[in-house]
Order: sequence, then structure tokens, then C-alpha cells
Amino acid sequence: MAAKAQGLPINLIILAIIAALVLVLVVAFTVGGASNIFGKISKGSKVIGGDLETTRAACKSFCDRIQSVSSIDDWTKSQYCVRSFALDLDSDGKSGGFDVNGGALDTGKFNKAKQQEAGLNCWDSAVAVNCQVEVNFPDGSAKLCTPKAGAACDANQCV
Repeated sequence: MAAKAQGLPINLIILAIIAALVLVLVVAFTVGGASNIFGKISKGSKVIGGDLETTRAACKSFCDRIQSVSSIDDWTKSQYCVRSFALDLDSDGKSGGFDVNGGALDTGKFNKAKQQEAGLNCWDSAVAVNCQVEVNFPDGSAKLCTPKAGAACDANQCV
């Protein structure tokens, strides 16, 4: 008579792995380390946060990708033009929180020193990644497009 080997059912092993992952996530959130990681992930479809160097690298990448656009519309819809960023320039643990006059405001885009921290574009002075794009048209003409601080990417920025 052949003896059967004793073993754990596969369902029990899978449940143990899932329980271990849940435990790790609970501990990470309790300690607070995961909140910093998830804080740098997208806040809506247009805002991404993080540190200044990461933001500048993203803007440079966006600029590199649009160097061969063939219409002003392609330029204005590019990631360089539509993305905005939230940064913690004063290292207080949050981006924004004040209005332009330094008054506390939960949805404010500025820090206490009146620096804009939320809703920043690549070309704003805090990020300072300027990108000139030459848009070549089928008729052989071309326009140089460069966004200016305080203005959105649009046809008025192309000459």
C-alpha cells in the first residue's frame, strides 16, 4: 500500500501570501512611508508631484518628445504644455496651502513665502525648463513656439 504525502492545500498557501501582502500594506501606511510614495503619484489627470529634479527631468523629456510636431495644435496638446506639477518648495510637507497673499487656504497654490507650489508648468520660474519648438508646416513655412511665464501654450506663443 502506497503512502500519500502530507502537504498544505494550494488555496491555503495563496491565502497566506495575500494576508502577508495586506499586512505589509497596513504596516506601511501606519508607519507613514507609503503616504509619501503615493503623494508623488498623479493628483488628477493633469497634476503630478514630486521633487524639483524629478519634475525638471519629466519636463525635459516632454520637451524632447515634441521637437518634431507638425502643427501648433499638436504642440498645445503635448505633455509639456498640458501637465502641471505640485512641488513642496519650502519643505513644509505639503504643496500649497496658502493664497497669493500668504493667508491660509486649504486649496491655495502658494506657500507661506508666497511661492507658487501647485499648478506649476514646466516653463514657470520654479521649474525653469524652457522649450522652444519649431513647428514645420507642409507648405515649407515654420513657426517657433515658446510658452511664456503666466501664459498657456497657444497659437499666440508661436511666431
